Amino acid sequence: MAVAGVALIGVGAAVAFGWVGTDTAEAENNIAERVRSVEIDNQSGDVTIRATDTQQTKVHQSFRYRWGEPDEAYELDGDNLVLNGCGWGCDVSYQVEVPRDVLVTGKASSGNVTLTEVGGVDVQANSGNIEVRRAAGEVRTKASSGNITLVDLTGPVFAEANSGNIRGDQLGNRAEVQASSGDITLNLASPQSVTASASSGDVEVGVPDGRYRVTTETNGTQEIGVASDDSASHVLDLEASSGDVTVRTLGR
Repeated sequence: MAVAGVALIGVGAAVAFGWVGTDTAEAENNIAERVRSVEIDNQSGDVTIRATDTQQTKVHQSFRYRWGEPDEAYELDGDNLVLNGCGWGCDVSYQVEVPRDVLVTGKASSGNVTLTEVGGVDVQANSGNIEVRRAAGEVRTKASSGNITLVDLTGPVFAEANSGNIRGDQLGNRAEVQASSGDITLNLASPQSVTASASSGDVEVGVPDGRYRVTTETNGTQEIGVASDDSASHVLDLEASSGDVTVRTLGR
């Protein structure tokens, strides 16, 4: 048992100090079957998904591994494409092209998630950034340690960052966002309701001309650049427990 223990320590030390080399491999596959949803279940590696006017799905995998080249990590379950990890001592990054209106869900344990022109979104990243651009449906994102960037969205937005900033630009629907340790910066494409709460950070919201009912709570300073209208249908409910609150009119 003592000899086995020494052997395991030796292997661990070799990995820790880079004595065991890292190899790389690439794989590219075309999926003819119609894919309607993508599920992320990747333990280590970035995931990039872009929707285009294609009818088939293209999956590019970039592997880094030790002790043997891995097999393909993804799988097709009916019309659901699952982007798996590739096991211990291995990470895989994905670049995927899918048809439009594909729903993207799931979680990346360690890596960034970048989504462009997909349908609905419900994704998490434990350690990495999330970026969503021009998604067609409702967008839900949660980052435990990383930033969230949301651009040109037409559906409702729900975002939560435990340790990181949240930024949204050209948001065309209501937004509910929460940052435990980080700033919140939102710019609306049209008058909408916003609920934003930062425990330790600033909240800044840019709005187009319109009527808004504004409620704020902060221990810092507040600068409200619009008149609050109690009869307005759009509500800006903004809270910064340890930070400042700013509302400004876009274009001024």
